[in-house]
Amino acid sequence: MWRLIEALNLSEEQATRVFPTVNRFQTERQPLRREKRELLWRLRDALYDRASEEEISAVVGKLDANLADLCELRMKQWSELREVLTPEQQAKSMLFREEARRRARRHRHPGYLVNPSHYGHGGRWMTRHWEPNNRTVAD
Repeated sequence: MWRLIEALNLSEEQATRVFPTVNRFQTERQPLRREKRELLWRLRDALYDRASEEEISAVVGKLDANLADLCELRMKQWSELREVLTPEQQAKSMLFREEARRRARRHRHPGYLVNPSHYGHGGRWMTRHWEPNNRTVAD
C-alpha cells in the first residue's frame, strides 16, 4: 500500500478514503478468488479425466459467472476510486496496477509467460500437461 501512496502522491485525505475502499473490495474478492482457483482445478481435472462435454460446460459456466462477478467488483472499486483520484492519479493508478501484476506474475510463475500450458496447481510445475492432440503426456 505504501508503494501506491508514493506512486499516486496521495494526500492524507485521499489516503483515508482510498485505503478503506481498497480493503473492503479486497475482502469481498477473496471468496470469489478462492472459488475461481477451485473451478480452475476442476476444469483441469475434467480435461485430464476426459470428462463429458456436459461436465466441462457446467464448470465453464460457473467459471464464466465467477469471472463476471470479479469483473463487476473491480469496476465498482474503480468507480469509487475515480471519485477520489485526480485524472493524473487515475492514470498513474492504472499503470501502477499493470506493472504490479507483471511483477507478481514473473515472481510467482517464472516460466508462465514462456509456456502457460505447463503452469499447474499451487504454483508447481505439472508432471503432465494437456496437448492439443487430446492426449496427456509426461514431461
